[in-house]
Amino acid sequence: MKKCFLILLIGLLFPSTCTLADNLLDNAISRAYINKLTVYPERSGFLPENTIDRDEAAKFFVNFAKLIGKTTYTVDEEQCEFSDLEDAREDLQEYILESCRL
Repeated sequence: MKKCFLILLIGLLFPSTCTLADNLLDNAISRAYINKLTVYPERSGFLPENTIDRDEAAKFFVNFAKLIGKTTYTVDEEQCEFSDLEDAREDLQEYILESCRL
């Protein structure tokens, strides 16, 4: 799965007046950064051509859910156990658990 699906989602939710693909991409990355959906303000750090890992996607989805006001947990903490959680980046492990609960 590519980071590009995130760009398309952001582009649909936050329409841009730009017509060129490069400007649309830059605009989507900028909007994602402003809305705390990514820590990278520019394409050079965001690397849209790279694949996205589960832990990165979890952080994106948790922050997006909070951005649109969906903060009610629907799953109990006990139901969110993963045998490979320690394989994820340590700073993103909580996002995996929270995305499961949301």
